[in-house]
Amino acid sequence: MSMDLYVFVDHSSTLTVLEWQQAIDASHFALRLDRNIDLRKWSGFFPVLLKNKKTGFYFLNTDIKELGNNVPGVTGQRSTAVYDFNFGGHFLEGASAYYMAAALVVSFNGRAFDPQSGKWLDSKELQKAAGEMEAMGASEKGVDG
Repeated sequence: MSMDLYVFVDHSSTLTVLEWQQAIDASHFALRLDRNIDLRKWSGFFPVLLKNKKTGFYFLNTDIKELGNNVPGVTGQRSTAVYDFNFGGHFLEGASAYYMAAALVVSFNGRAFDPQSGKWLDSKELQKAAGEMEAMGASEKGVDG
């Protein structure tokens, strides 16, 4: 089973992975990104390091107009970018996606939408869910394990 999390950000230009890392660091999350990723071109598995465990989630730049028909409250959303974070059956994947979303939401006037629950989530809710998933995945070895 895979799950999605849509992250809407408002920024004057396309964000870089360095800006993402700065947002993570400002939030004090133990998440490290691959600095070689170009977010404008990237699509697919987004590798991250969560407390020295290799994990990640699937990443896709998404068209806000396409989501407007499927996500309540999107119409009129002041967002310059929408990211789809997708993850499967590993708790560390979910934790890394939710930590990343929490950092983006707090740093870039963002909002996150969980289509499974139909709810908008703020950074505190995202961080709480990430912590719960990280705890449940404590015994996971990571993607190379």
